[in-house]
Amino acid sequence: LMVRREEHAWEPSALILLDNRTEAHTGVGSGSSFEWAVSAAASIGVRLLDAGYDVALTDASGRTVAPVVGDSVREVLLDHLTDLRLGNAYELSGALAPGIGARGNLLIAVLGRLSQADAVALTSARTDGRLCRAIVLHPAASGDRDPAELLMGDGWRVVRNAAQMTVADAWAALDEAAQR
Repeated sequence: LMVRREEHAWEPSALILLDNRTEAHTGVGSGSSFEWAVSAAASIGVRLLDAGYDVALTDASGRTVAPVVGDSVREVLLDHLTDLRLGNAYELSGALAPGIGARGNLLIAVLGRLSQADAVALTSARTDGRLCRAIVLHPAASGDRDPAELLMGDGWRVVRNAAQMTVADAWAALDEAAQR
């Protein structure tokens, strides 16, 4: 007696969540934390594309860019990031709505200031063995429990206070956290 079990090919896919909420970022112009986040999302997207991942990008409101076949994925991604502006979304839950937040077997969130409600919404996105990573640019407000602790307790790999680092250093720290 023989049992045959079909194995599905694993196609790597990633969703990059870019926090573009006005209230989550500090500074203005090229020195702002939002510009840091955009640069990080672009760098991460290009690196994942080079590694063979299908990449989609979503912002805090849930507006998603997933290039279609025939488009230059890199161009579409970078053009969208070039045009992305700060928005009025209050929480990250819109970015994680069913059908949006479920994309990709890897979720990388580039976040400004994180609230407890944001952390709870993000923990719901970690399902079915999905790998979840977060780069948090700003520390929690003094006296508050750090929402990043909630993410780490749920299995997320997190780099905190990344606005004080270069994008390359934050990515390397995220890799180190994943290897621990």
